[in-house]
Amino acid sequence: PGIDGFEICKRIKQDAILKDIPIIFLTACTDTEKMLKGFQLGAVDYVTKPFKSAEIISRVKTHIKLKATEDTLRLNVEKLEAANRAKSEFLANMSHEIRTPMNGIIGLTRLALKTELTTQQQDYLTKVDSLTQDLLGIINDILDFSKIEAGKLNMECINFSLDEVLEKLFNTVYLKIEEKGLELHKIINSDIPCYLVGDPLRLLQILINLTTNALKFTEKGHILITIKLIKLESNFVKLHFSIKDTGIGIASKTIPHLFDAFTQANSSTSRKYGGTGLGLAICKCLVKMMDGDIWIKSQLGKGSTFHFTSVFSLQAKKEYVKKQDTFQIINDFQGARILLVEDNLINQQVAKETIESENLVVEIANNGKEAITAIAHSEFDVVLMDVQMPIMDGYEATRLIRKHKSQLPIIAMTAHAMSGDKEKCLASGMNDYITKPINLDILFTVLEKWIKPKARSSPRHKKNDETVELPKELPGFDIDSALKRINGNKKLFKSLLHDFGQGYQNAAIKLRTALDKKDLETALILSHTLKGIAGNLSATHLQDAVQDLEFALKQGGWNDILMDNVESSLTQVLESIKTITQTKTKIEKIENNPTPLNISIITPLILELSKLIEKHSTNTEATLAALKTAIKGTAFVNELKQLFNCLDNFEFDNAKNHMKVIALACDIKL
Repeated sequence: PGIDGFEICKRIKQDAILKDIPIIFLTACTDTEKMLKGFQLGAVDYVTKPFKSAEIISRVKTHIKLKATEDTLRLNVEKLEAANRAKSEFLANMSHEIRTPMNGIIGLTRLALKTELTTQQQDYLTKVDSLTQDLLGIINDILDFSKIEAGKLNMECINFSLDEVLEKLFNTVYLKIEEKGLELHKIINSDIPCYLVGDPLRLLQILINLTTNALKFTEKGHILITIKLIKLESNFVKLHFSIKDTGIGIASKTIPHLFDAFTQANSSTSRKYGGTGLGLAICKCLVKMMDGDIWIKSQLGKGSTFHFTSVFSLQAKKEYVKKQDTFQIINDFQGARILLVEDNLINQQVAKETIESENLVVEIANNGKEAITAIAHSEFDVVLMDVQMPIMDGYEATRLIRKHKSQLPIIAMTAHAMSGDKEKCLASGMNDYITKPINLDILFTVLEKWIKPKARSSPRHKKNDETVELPKELPGFDIDSALKRINGNKKLFKSLLHDFGQGYQNAAIKLRTALDKKDLETALILSHTLKGIAGNLSATHLQDAVQDLEFALKQGGWNDILMDNVESSLTQVLESIKTITQTKTKIEKIENNPTPLNISIITPLILELSKLIEKHSTNTEATLAALKTAIKGTAFVNELKQLFNCLDNFEFDNAKNHMKVIALACDIKL
């Protein structure tokens, strides 16, 4: 009466605490439909009256045992899942920790290869470089596989050129092709669209993996890469890729398991050819994420052909230009306004001039607090946000900006590149993440991803001064890498070197003093800043040395060897800078000879600049330039330099003091 058995069963199964209790219906009703209804509601058994007690006891015992078995299985599954997560986290952490010294080994080996070596030493180091690249590939495979298992491998969705992906593929495998005396051919159907939307890096990863795999097992003959069109619609395309080799082939019994993790063709394969057995498993996962399939056709002794399909969106019809290995921002994005939030002057200059070279407008904020003020008074298309800054860091600034600007793209641009740093940036409300030193390909690809096309006026910037001469080699620097980072601007690079030489002569002393005082917080800030600047200038040895020290400080300890490496690397860099900026120093000495002042020209400039400083205005550049020209060659040139530095650092109160000195000497009332 009241509530029948069906309703009670339904309520029990809806209760989070009671739902796992087995329910047996005990009734005189023999209606088949009602029996089915009981099972549909979650009952495990159905006994009709009259009943035998022995039968009921037997059924109850059976279901209790089944329940116990089910609970045990569930606990075992939970333990296995926890163990799997722990394994994935361990693999990710270990691959990250191994990658850090590996990058140092690769960097130092390449630096050594640029020095004077004997033929034997050159041969040894070249082989070391090749082997470290192979090892880094294995580490990357482990990291990717751990991400796949943890469900944390994400796909990008950006504009890219299929031709450029193939160009990078051929550049990667060219040397190995030459070494083995093989031939590499490609057949690409003419009806395949070139400009696609998807993840070019993951597509390249699949192609490199399959092509190097073919190279590994092929001693003579050729590799053939073919791309065919399967389906073309108005907004997407499905492509078929195949990589065919004339190698040793694979036994038919092995093929069904070839894409399983840690599987290789036979037990001798890993001993003879190397590898982790993860490459094809990763390819299978990536292809699946691209809405495609992967398979193989092979015959022992006659070679193999790997096939895979992938689906890509099509780009809107627009111009796609390649410039100095960079995805150039095209007309739709010229004139876009970017707020660069960065506290370091050299990093500001690198980023500002690099971005402005692509006809974008850059405004600078020195910290998070200034960024909030700037965003409150101006409209920006995107924000490039440093993380570690004085007054207010990037995390706090982003959280405060998000209260009023939920749609404004904020991109972390930081030297924080450890495991978890990207997730921390995204958790604070940032949209994307770029690591320093800045890679132009990545920077402009990310900007293109987040800047919305709209009509804007396009600013015009002066072209790089190609008449500036630089030495072919500069100890402590990778000049080619540095120039690539700043779009080939030699004049800017020379200026940055000069500024670094002026501003960081005592960096090692300050760092050593902080360490001697056991002021680890200050030491961390100094090392982090120095690491970022060294990276942007491609002072690779100094960057690595400071990175090692910073890592040790984060672990709570350091030693004299780490600091000695920083000091020796910094000394080398500063000595190199002296050789390249000596001419500039001589010119400055000539300009320091006092000449008479033209008060009628200087007075209105000083009054105007004084008003701008009083208002804490950042639009002082034109007036400063005019004043510098007017005071050029006078006794106030050093005072003017101090004024420039104060305004560069937004130290308006100190700037006022320097203005007062100049005004008083010129008998000008402020």
